[in-house]
Amino acid sequence: AWCPDGRAVALLSVRSGIDLLCRCLAWPEGSEVIVTALNIPDVPRILRCHGLKCVPLDLDLDTLSPDPRTLEALVTESTVAVLV
Repeated sequence: AWCPDGRAVALLSVRSGIDLLCRCLAWPEGSEVIVTALNIPDVPRILRCHGLKCVPLDLDLDTLSPDPRTLEALVTESTVAVLV
């Protein structure tokens, strides 16, 4: 895939994309990433390999969406990303 403004990258997998994102942004060790319970099993492993802490976010089983109030309560000064 190509984007005329140069802001897109095609990758082989979500795992590759998350690893690349972590490498490029180089968040400080111990930074928190909020991740949903419904996720690719390797995502927490990849985040931990980059020294990041996974903060679990439950989803509503009927809508598969997070509760905005719950998400807001999980955000701290250490939060660098939310993967939903």
